[in-house]
Amino acid sequence: MFYSVLFLSTLGTLSLVGFGLRVAWNRKRGIPRLMVTESFRQGIIFSGALMIALWLQAAQVLTWWNILLLVVLATVVEFVVLVFRQSSENKLDT
Repeated sequence: MFYSVLFLSTLGTLSLVGFGLRVAWNRKRGIPRLMVTESFRQGIIFSGALMIALWLQAAQVLTWWNILLLVVLATVVEFVVLVFRQSSENKLDT
């Protein structure tokens, strides 16, 4: 129960912070719906990585290479989502 509530709270916090930073960075260029979607997706990825790291720390098996693997895994997930989103947008354009 603790990890699920912590996951939801970090997801909400990271999503709001990410959206706020996107709004501040892209004042005139960004579409708010797309910025919210990106912030929420990245919030899910980062919150999931954080929960896995905390779970590994609770089991006392967290090492530097585990953290490195989590960062690489989160990066790969983000790139896969971006590639699939781009390919689906290309199919809609044709």
